[in-house]
Amino acid sequence: MDRLLERYAWGKRSMRLLHHMLEKAARRRPEKEALVHGPERWSFRSLDEGANRIARALRGAGLEPGDRVGILLPNSVHFVCAYVGISKAGGISVPINTAVNAEGLRYILDDAAIRVLIFHRSFRASLPHGAGARLACFMDGGSSAAPATDEREPAGVRVRLLGDILREESSAPAGLDVSDQDLACILYTSGSTGKPKGVMLSHANIIENTRSIVAYLGLTENDRMMVVLPFFYCYGLSLLHTHLWVGGSLVLENQFLYPNRVLQKMKEERVTGFAGVPSTFSILLRRSNLRAFSFDDLRYVTQAGGAMAPVLIRELHQSLPRTRVFIMYGQTEATARLSYLPPEYLEEKIGSVGMAIPNVTLKIVNERGESVKPGETGEIVASGPNVMKGYWNSPDETCQVIDAHGDLRTGDLGRVDEDGFLYIVDRKKDMIKSGAHRVSAKEVEAVILEEASVLECAVIGVEDEVMGESIKAFIVPVSRDGLDPESIIRFCKERLPPYKVPRWVEVIRALPKNEAGKVMKARLKQPQETKTQGPGQPGSLPARRNGE
Repeated sequence: MDRLLERYAWGKRSMRLLHHMLEKAARRRPEKEALVHGPERWSFRSLDEGANRIARALRGAGLEPGDRVGILLPNSVHFVCAYVGISKAGGISVPINTAVNAEGLRYILDDAAIRVLIFHRSFRASLPHGAGARLACFMDGGSSAAPATDEREPAGVRVRLLGDILREESSAPAGLDVSDQDLACILYTSGSTGKPKGVMLSHANIIENTRSIVAYLGLTENDRMMVVLPFFYCYGLSLLHTHLWVGGSLVLENQFLYPNRVLQKMKEERVTGFAGVPSTFSILLRRSNLRAFSFDDLRYVTQAGGAMAPVLIRELHQSLPRTRVFIMYGQTEATARLSYLPPEYLEEKIGSVGMAIPNVTLKIVNERGESVKPGETGEIVASGPNVMKGYWNSPDETCQVIDAHGDLRTGDLGRVDEDGFLYIVDRKKDMIKSGAHRVSAKEVEAVILEEASVLECAVIGVEDEVMGESIKAFIVPVSRDGLDPESIIRFCKERLPPYKVPRWVEVIRALPKNEAGKVMKARLKQPQETKTQGPGQPGSLPARRNGE
């Protein structure tokens, strides 16, 4: 623990603001490889100069300290330069989900009062008409050696090309400084239960959480991370933060649709780290050639973004026996990370998300806010310098999750064992009230995933006139030939008490997920007759009821 705290303390004085991380790496190792994306290879010097150029362009466009700048880009060097450049210009970054539709984009532009939008050319058609009066735009479109008119002026909005900015602007620092308590970033939540909420993160939030993650992972400048998670997602963004902090390298791969290509790239680039959500590892373990690869350089993998079933954790550990596996827990409202399970406890504490990260305190409380005893279930409450400032333009919703002491009520139910290790029971909203019982959807999912023919599953409560809610399981089979729903019901009856056995089982081709790979249960809860086929939505096969 002493060594962990010593690693955490390193860098406290030398880095206060988000952009200091890149600036320090560029000073220490200017020519070191910082980012790999396809054939492109960028040094820390070139990234820092690119961020300076974008900062100067933003100031030239009239950006004032505290103005919001939207980033609608896939993972790329332009995203990194834009994100750091906004900080250098004193602005507030608003990374936007690249799956956003026109209505969702308009909402975020209006809600955050976006002053400048930096976007990929593929989103031209999504830009709202009439926004040009207040919105300056930079587009990822190369250089303006006579580009097509429609590329320069999408939806009637004035556009400057990023290629021009990176070629024409001065690479000298903009020379602007702000307080570490000022906002650095607003991350919009997925909005699965309503309108997206903007999580306000200060420079201090990001710096403190980054220091903690670097400390427990033991990251150094020799680390090379394979990035398949999007930067608009807090977990993906934390990969950028931590590797800028230590001067490590990022290898970007935006095509996880072809997992074997990603694995081959990991081997070729000699990556030392890999990060994923549960669905990432389900695909790697059950629909890729992971076990056929030998990764001599892969030092560690991390998993967060929702609880992963113990059976998958064991499979992952067995598939990568020489790699350290970190199971983690966090929230966007906590910048990224709240707890981690040290790899040496993986077998002994299977299913646990470990203990609080350095400089964070976690406790389990009942409905009266009182701490509960080990083994008892309650809500997880977090405190620390990584807890958000609140929700943008939403003081009432902020008060629902941030108490009078500044502590974060996570909305997650958990328990700790006698040794202080944390176990997630479920999200409050995902608990199923069936008759006199409260059933954890996560527990039922973990049992179903023990069936080797199941790739993924999601369990929800559906309305039931007698029981209030009955349990329904959505199953994605490993084989595209399908799966008999009755076999899943029999499997559950052998392993669960009757009240936890799904009443309904539906085999589908894919679970609905957001761009970060997290399952969107709200879509599964929509009445069947209102579902429509489309990108990212499940294609249903016949459902089977328990007993039919």
